[in-house]
Amino acid sequence: GPGAVFGSVVELLADKNADVRRAALDVTPSLVVEGDETAIVALTSRIEDRNITSQERRAAIWTLPKVVKKDDKRALDVLTACLEDDDADVMRTAKRARLRLLS
Repeated sequence: GPGAVFGSVVELLADKNADVRRAALDVTPSLVVEGDETAIVALTSRIEDRNITSQERRAAIWTLPKVVKKDDKRALDVLTACLEDDDADVMRTAKRARLRLLS
């Protein structure tokens, strides 16, 4: 079922190949129900991972509001922390994602 498919996608979010990780991020919102704990944890892990590219972190930031319930406190906390990131692109993406989550 969909849960088993998403379990495989979660593993791919940590794949060694950046293209595989990006593809996994792209399909995540279509495979989970809003508020899915596994998806939230996986995306948060990507967002907080300083060893991946800025592009990947931004993709995870932009995906997070698509899988959480509106005004999700944990997602807001993660995105708020990104507003002080060293990477200006990450900060801008987090700002837009927060607005999206709050609207």
